[in-house]
Amino acid sequence: MSRHTTLVLAAFFSILTVSQAQIVITAVFDADLPGGLPKGVELYTTEEIADLSIFGIGSANNGGGTDSVEFTFPMMAVNANAYLYVASDSMNFADFFGFDADFPNVDAMLINGDDAVELFMNGNVIDIFGEIDTDGSGTGWEYKDGWAARKNSTGPDGSTFDIQNWNFSGVGALDGEDTNAGATTPVPIMMYNDSTSGGGPDVTVIAASLMFTPRDITIEVGQTVRWTNPETLVPHNVNGGQDVFPCNPIGFFSGVAVEGPWDFDLTFNKPGFYEYQCDPHVSFDMLGTVTVVDPNAPDYPVYDIATVTTVDADGVVDSSDVDCQIEAIVYGVNLRPSGLEFTVIDDSGNGIKVFKSGSDCYEVTEGDRLIIQGEISQFNGLTQISPAGQIDVLSSGNALLDPISINEPLSEATESKFIWLESLVIDTVIATGSSGWNVTASGENDSYAVRLDSDAFDEPGVKKGDFVGIKGIGGQFDNSLPYTDGYQIGPRGPGDIDIFVGTKFLPASSIRMYPNPVSDIMYFETDLLIESVRIFNTSGALIALEKDHQLNVSTFLSGVYVVKVYTADGVWTDRFVKVD
Repeated sequence: MSRHTTLVLAAFFSILTVSQAQIVITAVFDADLPGGLPKGVELYTTEEIADLSIFGIGSANNGGGTDSVEFTFPMMAVNANAYLYVASDSMNFADFFGFDADFPNVDAMLINGDDAVELFMNGNVIDIFGEIDTDGSGTGWEYKDGWAARKNSTGPDGSTFDIQNWNFSGVGALDGEDTNAGATTPVPIMMYNDSTSGGGPDVTVIAASLMFTPRDITIEVGQTVRWTNPETLVPHNVNGGQDVFPCNPIGFFSGVAVEGPWDFDLTFNKPGFYEYQCDPHVSFDMLGTVTVVDPNAPDYPVYDIATVTTVDADGVVDSSDVDCQIEAIVYGVNLRPSGLEFTVIDDSGNGIKVFKSGSDCYEVTEGDRLIIQGEISQFNGLTQISPAGQIDVLSSGNALLDPISINEPLSEATESKFIWLESLVIDTVIATGSSGWNVTASGENDSYAVRLDSDAFDEPGVKKGDFVGIKGIGGQFDNSLPYTDGYQIGPRGPGDIDIFVGTKFLPASSIRMYPNPVSDIMYFETDLLIESVRIFNTSGALIALEKDHQLNVSTFLSGVYVVKVYTADGVWTDRFVKVD
């Protein structure tokens, strides 16, 4: 699939190098997030590469001439028809494009819209964008706050820039744009078609008789679909733009609807599920789908959450970098509107944080049962899984487990579990800018850290001295080894915090509980007004809830139980033994 250049070069070795080039520059971009980020390039592999480290990249800034190789790629193999993204940073790239750069934080990519880029193989220039000895400001190839994209079936161009091989957005096309998917003139990523690699389309779809035939197709990454309109009197088009189908991994558009005959070819290089339509005939249900699978995708073995969340003595997750598939139910809300940050808990009560830095089509909904494929990692001691692709929703509206009552200090055992802390007194409420509030609360046995995230709370709703009960997700924020501290609870919203009238723990003498041990009826003798009596087993599960001065425990299993009596003056806690 290699392409022979027609350029006349200075030396035979350079001719040989370009003819053997396996990578081509296909896009250059200069976006407009704070700091003028992200900046970088898209590269496309025309052949399988056994060792990427023979390639490098550099930039020529402000017409200052070549700086030669400024970044050498690592030693690794790369498949043919793959896209590689080299960027000046990681976070802004992910926020803007919705996925991670392959090679982030490359200083050579601190390019502005007037800088050239050189691609090297074994130290020799094999492709170029821009003129290295010319400041691009005001030239035909300027891309300030915009982009340039290589035309299909062109390049690599060796060391001589050919402006005719490029399309340009125009200066300022990305001004004020927060994401590529939402941009009016988005960077056309993953759209380069190397048709010189030979062969026709892998699948042909006919746009005729007010339908696409076949309507639904499945192909592999790197395969090409051809849409053809044979009708000379009927206008059709193919619109898979993300403004119409925001969940498409990338957008595509054949143009305005026109009469045939015409063909529209597109090579799909990103796996996922794509939808499209014919704009003038949507009312006739002229729709279609393309499912793109990657036969070389990593295997995602199915594990339960408990298996992939174990940690060593230093709190480091044992399954770091492990690819796996999990199934669990969503608890709470999304704490990262620009991406994903939420918790899933399986039927056994074990949970894990789900995190993705960039945008994702999945709308986080509590009660959804999900299948997630991704990689296990850890952030500030908290174990998480980062989805590798689209999240599958198996069902919605599933019931949640009851929270586990915790009477001990928070620990690794409470991480990402649905827990309940009763009988707390608020000690401090500290705002953390626009991100939320850090709260501390004292219990009978320990002090607890409570995190109120602004994506779940508009205001804290509690103040110093309040007597509360708190439900939420166990978390951790420990930014240094060993990861054995920083445990906290994160309520899912205001409904997870109960503010009681009582403001203190009641002394043992406030209520007389008898008999103990007990076989059938337990009595509570007090002058206080009892609001509720709650019984828990030693695992923290709520067993019974009554509003009386007596409790029938005859059906309880033998063993030890915890009782909490709520009154207008506070909470009284004790234990009793059930016997047969």
